[in-house]
Amino acid sequence: MGCCGSTERTKREWRPLEDRSCTDLPWFLLFTVFCVGMGSICGFSIVTGGAARLVFGYDSYGNTCGQRNEPIEGVRLSGLDHTDRKFVFFLDPCNIDIVQRKIRSLALCVSLCPSEELATYQDLKRFAMLNGSELCSYELAGHKYPGLPERFSKCPKLPVPPRPVDDPHVDHPVYLGGPRLDPDLAGRPRIPRSASFPLLPHSPCSLTLLFLGTTGNPVQNEETGLTEFRLTGPLQYLTWYHAVGLVWITEFILACQQMTVAGAVVTYYFTRDKNRLPVTPILSSVLRLVRYHLGTVAKGAFIITLVKIPRLILMYLHNQLKGKENACARCLLKTCICCLSL
Repeated sequence: MGCCGSTERTKREWRPLEDRSCTDLPWFLLFTVFCVGMGSICGFSIVTGGAARLVFGYDSYGNTCGQRNEPIEGVRLSGLDHTDRKFVFFLDPCNIDIVQRKIRSLALCVSLCPSEELATYQDLKRFAMLNGSELCSYELAGHKYPGLPERFSKCPKLPVPPRPVDDPHVDHPVYLGGPRLDPDLAGRPRIPRSASFPLLPHSPCSLTLLFLGTTGNPVQNEETGLTEFRLTGPLQYLTWYHAVGLVWITEFILACQQMTVAGAVVTYYFTRDKNRLPVTPILSSVLRLVRYHLGTVAKGAFIITLVKIPRLILMYLHNQLKGKENACARCLLKTCICCLSL
């Protein structure tokens, strides 16, 4: 007999819920459509040549190194055949735009980089005559280098150092001519022109973001006169779309991991009879997640994305304004970052 004359209740044995249904299915469909859009953006960047320009490099006239190019309207010296010119050569790699994080130097596609230092214009002429690799702008004849008045602006800064053949980090089609650079500065500007695969993230989403940096219509920079590729019109928002998708997918993967572990732990903890535990609790949790709860995970990951992106923007502004803002602005930025981190 129980209290107040009630009969004693039998002890209920807990077990995982068996009658389940899919949760937040519209969110899973939205996430799937968003991922399809990101795949389309990746295909667009590859078809339009952005991937090739990133991997093989391109010169300041819009020609991709290592392949035959189509002429670009309004851009001189475009449409050249660079099948035998597979290396990107910067005439003045010390001319670096720190704010935009890129080299403002004229870039050329060359067939061979010097293996010894070239100290004079006679050395440039001799190298061009012996190896067939001209290190000055395409319109200048190699045998006339020493006497041309344009040599000061369209030839590399002297001396031209040799390519370090024993350096494992330069096994890619980029060569920085001109005076030697500090190693920290020399490595940073290489990515906008060409790719060094050990430096690239292995994630396809991250690679697509890099592809978008060299995708778009050729535009001549009014300040430097160099040809750059930029997304214009509605296409300029593709980078933001892909960046949001990258954060969303990252949070989705982390949430799947956490929910899988939580499902396995809950099953073990609340099962009274340990002999009735599933043989593979982790696999059972994964199957339960895939079958019923991907929509909920996508929804939660999206909410985290909405909070994380503003925090990343504030952190970027904090780093850019470091040393320039007053104490009040610095405190306000840090407060906002901390609030969004909770």
